[in-house]
Amino acid sequence: MSAGEARDAALAILYAADGRHEAPESEIERARVRLIVTGVMEEAENLDEMIESTSRAWRVNRMPAVDRNVLRIAVWELKNTDTPTG
Repeated sequence: MSAGEARDAALAILYAADGRHEAPESEIERARVRLIVTGVMEEAENLDEMIESTSRAWRVNRMPAVDRNVLRIAVWELKNTDTPTG
């Protein structure tokens, strides 16, 4: 599974959990997907604060769920992986 496919799978899991207002499924088979999902969930509050500190006139809870979770994944990866910033 490529990094992009792992991000797509993680986004689908986080989006579904966000829509249900509950934690994502506990059994995620792919290690990279599990790493992203658990990382984002563990740091969600801090990630949301970082996103809100740079957004203009938008609180994270008012953002569409897809946008909110894409931003969380992106910020998490920039903080915690060797993802290039360029």
